[in-house]
Amino acid sequence: MKRLDEEGGHNPDHDRDANRVTVSRTSSTVLLRGQFCGVNAERLEELLAVLVDRVRAQIRTDMTNGVLDEMPTAPVLRAMALDLALGIAVDSDDKGDNSPNSQ
Repeated sequence: MKRLDEEGGHNPDHDRDANRVTVSRTSSTVLLRGQFCGVNAERLEELLAVLVDRVRAQIRTDMTNGVLDEMPTAPVLRAMALDLALGIAVDSDDKGDNSPNSQ
């Protein structure tokens, strides 16, 4: 049971347990469901925005070069952005830089 904060309201930045991700796997699919609060929510939104912009720019180039015909929907762009983030993390780890604050 959480105690009342006598000095003010609840600060989500200090509530580690409010941030969570569940992962469900079927034969060929992984379903992610997450909740991020406070500064963690802001950081996640910023990260996704930067990565979606990178993906979108690459797709625009591919469309200009005739490789792709159309821009994916926003949910597909976010999935592609997460895939890009995974690639960046793996590349970082392969270089021996596996600390969480390496960037």
